[in-house]
Amino acid sequence: MHFRHRAPLCGLAFLAAGLSASCSSSSTDALATGPADHLAFLAVPKHVAAGAAMVPAITVTLADAAGHALSTGTDPVTIAIDSNPAAGTLTGTLTVNAVAGTATFSDLQINNAGVGYKLKVTSGTLGPAISDSIAVSPPMSTVASFAAGYTWTCARTPASTLFCWGHNSGGEGGNGTKTNSASPVPVSGSYTWSQVTAGGSQTCGLASGGVAYCWGHDYFGELGDNKNTPSDTPSLVSGGLTFSALSAGGAHTCGITTGGATYCWGYNATGDLGTGDTVASLVPRLMAGSHVFTQISAGQHHSCGITAAGAAWCWGSNANGELGDSTRTNSDTAVLVKGGHTFLSISAGGTHVCGVATGGVGYCWGLDNDGELGDNTTTQSSVPVAVSGGLTWATLSAGGALTCGVTTGGVGYCWGHNSEGQLGIGSTTGVKVPTAVAGGLVFGAIDASNIHSCGVTTAQVAYCWGASTEGQLGDGTVGTTRTSPTAVLP
Repeated sequence: MHFRHRAPLCGLAFLAAGLSASCSSSSTDALATGPADHLAFLAVPKHVAAGAAMVPAITVTLADAAGHALSTGTDPVTIAIDSNPAAGTLTGTLTVNAVAGTATFSDLQINNAGVGYKLKVTSGTLGPAISDSIAVSPPMSTVASFAAGYTWTCARTPASTLFCWGHNSGGEGGNGTKTNSASPVPVSGSYTWSQVTAGGSQTCGLASGGVAYCWGHDYFGELGDNKNTPSDTPSLVSGGLTFSALSAGGAHTCGITTGGATYCWGYNATGDLGTGDTVASLVPRLMAGSHVFTQISAGQHHSCGITAAGAAWCWGSNANGELGDSTRTNSDTAVLVKGGHTFLSISAGGTHVCGVATGGVGYCWGLDNDGELGDNTTTQSSVPVAVSGGLTWATLSAGGALTCGVTTGGVGYCWGHNSEGQLGIGSTTGVKVPTAVAGGLVFGAIDASNIHSCGVTTAQVAYCWGASTEGQLGDGTVGTTRTSPTAVLP
């Protein structure tokens, strides 16, 4: 979050960004007119992880009697725990010198999880000033499920909490800030999450009772909250629907209700929503037709679903044959994927789709410029083609121009574009057939994104590989390239 010089100590800007603001005055911007009279918190995170540095950093200002922030002042400011509901210990640099009247505590952490922590600051005879409440979640030591967005990643813990890391300029991390993070940060709120899905600009999750929330950018209504404004905390999807599954695509989102109806919202210029038109929507719209899907997957500008009988249907952009109906004609209603295969699962990527059929046979269709179809060619196909190698697949994940999968024996394989090491095979050389992910890990699932991929092992440990341009690998680094799996920080 960016603060203006001599910003007011109070205001809705803090609350809109999901930060706490302990305020002493409602004054507007003004020069300080007197000496330091008291301390005030400028920024306090609402939700942090135990044992991890607080994001955003806590900042405290020296203020005069009228509540104006001082632009000068180098006095030392000391911070400590005031309310301590879980007998936590505050560590980090507990005393810092103010710079231009503001003290920034950049490495604070609390070791024990609990709700209702408050901090206090003092400086000489000033203070104490008391912060608003902070919730501290258990660290993300294990992962139950996860989702790799365009340049960020989110994970759900066995305790049904959510953490995100990486790119966050639109609030995709859902932590009340727009600050990137190279390590996991809890999503704001006290929700119990059953699913998380990440797309090209948004993250969505299912909370208890099948209630859907989305956060991040909202260029075309992909958050579904009827606002068309970005949100850096979970925003309730409109319509009062109860969902059993969600999938976030490039700039649209789709979901299946508990009654079996499919709704989509957001971008729709190429029929992405399957509603029989190309009109974008800020709220969920019922798909055209009477299809009842058990699974759904939203890609860049297309989506696919499978029925209980295993029939695959797709809709939206079809410039590269990604609808699998033997044409390259866009469709704003669902069309049947050719081939007569019975699918167990399906995954829509950037411009291709992959699915696991009965017997664990893998099929892909769509663009194949980088070998992402896995059939040892670079020839696009508008109908499903079998993935080479004769492997028996448990899951497949179609990414930007790559595909990853896990066999029934837990071995991870990837193929396609690999300029950033996103295949995890120990090099940056692309391949046209399934190639084993380095490291010998036993995976439960792998999610392929654009320039990175992530997987969770059967021991529920998260690993990522590829480019860490925005910290999306979660290993504490930015700007690195990992050609083999690296563990996500707890």
